[in-house]
Amino acid sequence: MCNTSEKYHYLVEYRIPQPYTLEEYERGYFYTHQEFGKEQTGGGGGILYNIRKQIEDPVMGKGHYTEKTYYLEKKLPSTLKVITPKKLQKAFNIFETSRSFANYTVTEYVSLTTDVIGEKTFKITLESKQCSEQTDNAFDLSEECLKRREIRYIDFTSDIHSKDYNEKTDPLKIYSQKAGRGHFQKGSIEAIQPLIWVYKLYTVRCTIPGVGLLKNTIFESTTRMFEVFYRLMFSLCDQWYDVSLDEIEEREERIKLELEQLFKDQNVRGIKD
Repeated sequence: MCNTSEKYHYLVEYRIPQPYTLEEYERGYFYTHQEFGKEQTGGGGGILYNIRKQIEDPVMGKGHYTEKTYYLEKKLPSTLKVITPKKLQKAFNIFETSRSFANYTVTEYVSLTTDVIGEKTFKITLESKQCSEQTDNAFDLSEECLKRREIRYIDFTSDIHSKDYNEKTDPLKIYSQKAGRGHFQKGSIEAIQPLIWVYKLYTVRCTIPGVGLLKNTIFESTTRMFEVFYRLMFSLCDQWYDVSLDEIEEREERIKLELEQLFKDQNVRGIKD
């Protein structure tokens, strides 16, 4: 998916070690994704489900296809609001399509306001993969793309933004009785067993001049989102540890309705500037 000929084109890869087996991670991730959506939705901003259905790929096997809408205009950091014209701020309301399989997911994001910025001016592709061992090229990028790739590392036992800290989700203070792990030491994630590596590759295509000025701000917000998400996932471990994927899927319709109600609420929720 890397095209080195594109002028405004960025590759940012996140590497996120996590204290689970691959099977545990799959269940925990999908369960937490449902709960995270509720925490980030309210006051006319956040996430709404459109479609979720089962699919089957000849190579990847059985999986799911989803469509969601992210209303992020009200959640923009102040630095972005200052430098982004009001009309263009609506471009941060995003339509998502995703194809998810056991250890691989590909997600595409485009702006809802193509009348403002044009359909082909802004597109983000996110590839996610979980591996039992660390690797330097999880997505088989070419040499040219590897040169353009920026790597960001997240250790959820390390310090996070003060506005995001929640003692109830601090992995240094939490112990999961069902998983038999927790009370981690700060900066110790790579010494924990079991351990898997989560890789997330963002390919950003944007032909809007000056987008480079926004890149760091956008990915600082993305980093904070992952830090909050993975702390929440561990804090919920005893809730999802014995829950099957089928049971998690059965929750989807209820979660969809809850998000719709939260969206109509007056209170803006989620990560704050």
